[in-house]
Amino acid sequence: MFNEKLKMLRKLLHLSQDRLAEEIGVSRQAVAKWESGDIFPDITNLIALSKLFDVSIDFLVKQPEICSKKEGLQETVEVDQTELRQFLYRAKIKTYASGIEQDTTGLREYSHDYSYEESPYHYHDSYVGNEIFSGQEIVTFDRQPIWTLSYQGRVLDTDFSSRFLKEALFQTTPERPFRGPVHFQKGALVYHCQIDGDLDWVIGREEVYFNEKKLYELVFHGGLLKE
Repeated sequence: MFNEKLKMLRKLLHLSQDRLAEEIGVSRQAVAKWESGDIFPDITNLIALSKLFDVSIDFLVKQPEICSKKEGLQETVEVDQTELRQFLYRAKIKTYASGIEQDTTGLREYSHDYSYEESPYHYHDSYVGNEIFSGQEIVTFDRQPIWTLSYQGRVLDTDFSSRFLKEALFQTTPERPFRGPVHFQKGALVYHCQIDGDLDWVIGREEVYFNEKKLYELVFHGGLLKE
């Protein structure tokens, strides 16, 4: 729901309702009514919120899509969240975060792709772009999609190091297998990751700084797929 997403995004940026209202040029009462679900913002304010939170308008207003086959809806898979959490953790540290380039023969020429499998689970991460990029992670169980995470990021400065980012992402844990840890530091390079939610529905932001200069940022959201 829009109002729930708005609350999560506002808290991720540590904004009060007053500060959010000031940022987009509306009253605090309007923000309060949006978050309570009493009213819905017009397109001008949706655009302002989209720019402020660095997310798409589709993300703000659309419900998660239902997984389906050509012949109709799939049956819902009962997910063992402890098992899925452990699998995600192993998949994350053995793909992009490992620093090992994978053979992507047969995949799209313009994308970067990573895969990991422990049957019946399979993990696939695919992204396009470089300095500005967008991607999606998908987990399947017996070839049926059960969990996904979409992300969009950008490099803000030439001092950014993808090697440092991979080191940070390698520090993820089974308890928080979404991106990296809350905090990771190596010399003057600092990684931060804030999340709200859990496996069923999660939203978050990660950033890399050199001293106090922001070098990189990424937003992500995802969760379980259900009928």
